[in-house]
Amino acid sequence: MWAKIGTDWTSEEGTLVSSGMLAEERYAVSSVMIKDGVRYFMWTINASALPDGHMFYGVAEAADGEVDGQKPCKTWAFNPPTGNLYVGKKLDEHGSEETRKHFFADKDESLLDKSVGAKITMKVDMEVKQLAFSINDSEFIDADVELPAEGVRPWCFLYHEGDSCTLAEVDAAGFGQGGASRPSTAGTDSGIA
Repeated sequence: MWAKIGTDWTSEEGTLVSSGMLAEERYAVSSVMIKDGVRYFMWTINASALPDGHMFYGVAEAADGEVDGQKPCKTWAFNPPTGNLYVGKKLDEHGSEETRKHFFADKDESLLDKSVGAKITMKVDMEVKQLAFSINDSEFIDADVELPAEGVRPWCFLYHEGDSCTLAEVDAAGFGQGGASRPSTAGTDSGIA
């Protein structure tokens, strides 16, 4: 399921818990490669040490399965306290708001002070190389980035001790339509619980 998790983190099935900002590595990258088709993944925020904590949920380029956090590897992720897209250049950094892309219809909305329990659904469409996010079952908003042809894999960056999230592959039913979402019944082919 996870190709690499941060130093001293804990992992049980799809759930991760961070050991904190003093950890040598603050990222987790999945072994699941998305190279074709359209797939959906849901990040659930279980705990946040701070209301404005640095958490980033998204994808990293496939990079032939590279897991060294210091080697070049582009990332694209949603940041709950700002509601914006962050683009990074290696696995062990959260990157920056290069494009100022916001994932709420209201430009002032974010998950600041309300991230615990939030559900961030990613739509990874390798047919057209697009990434989109739906926050708490809202409409999907396109990230306006072009994903690399060689594919991507789920990736997150957790900054503070005790920050926790769960990742699950889901199907498209109910997401981005304001409807109830449900876990995938597709089995465990994804390698993510």
